[in-house]
Amino acid sequence: MGFLDNLKGTLSQGVDRAKFEADKLQRTSRVRSDIGDMQQQIATNYGLLGQRAYELHQQGVLTAPEVTSLVNLINDLQARLTSAQAELERAQNEQFVAVQTPPPPAYPQPYAPSVPPQQAPYAPPVEAQNYVPPTSYAPPSEAPAAPPVDSGAIPIERLCPSCGFKVAGQAVFCPECGARL
Repeated sequence: MGFLDNLKGTLSQGVDRAKFEADKLQRTSRVRSDIGDMQQQIATNYGLLGQRAYELHQQGVLTAPEVTSLVNLINDLQARLTSAQAELERAQNEQFVAVQTPPPPAYPQPYAPSVPPQQAPYAPPVEAQNYVPPTSYAPPSEAPAAPPVDSGAIPIERLCPSCGFKVAGQAVFCPECGARL
């Protein structure tokens, strides 16, 4: 299952990245379009300003209030243009950040060794190397008694007489200590 989980994570990241890049392209296209529109408006207003200033100059009358409205409009468009260009630069410099998914939990596989037996020499566990057998046997301290069983009825749960673990009623051996029930 680890391979499939890794494949799923990789595909999910690929989809997330494609979505991110599509959104980024859409935003940058929109902002570029807005920038182009604003640049066109500035150029148009520069033309109007120049034309008006020329006409006023030709007439010998160049008054500030007539020119001021066009200058203010151009200044406003230039401020909006600067803001849009900064937004475009931020959008273009954005980097995709992959979300790190935790690795799938490792499940023990007792019957599938990772190294073939001919290559893995046997080495007893450290606990076994330091094992000292007892000199005498002492039975386990008083174990809890199993509950009384109805005649003919299988109990839903019972306690292991060896270790006290709760065991399903139909079990023959304790899954905790392996004792026969």
